[in-house]
Amino acid sequence: PLGVLVEYAAPLVREGGSLVAWKARPEEDELRDAAAAATTLAMSEATPVPVPGDLVRGAETRTLYVSSRVGNLPPGYPRRPGMARKRPLRAST
Repeated sequence: PLGVLVEYAAPLVREGGSLVAWKARPEEDELRDAAAAATTLAMSEATPVPVPGDLVRGAETRTLYVSSRVGNLPPGYPRRPGMARKRPLRAST
């Protein structure tokens, strides 16, 4: 899920740097969770960037999601290995 990718990448991206994730079209819940993870981890909300279908085979079903690091990680992050997958950051419902 995109939120898990954001959490894995946030410690590796320096301030001003960007994460570019090549993803199939995520569901609305996945996008909300990714936005919550980005906010928690000092990353910008992932912006979708369409890829022209004639550029790469299969691109018509995929989108690039770009999120930039906008500050320092909060205390407690990165979490222990496996925690992002086991207990992903989620949007409040």
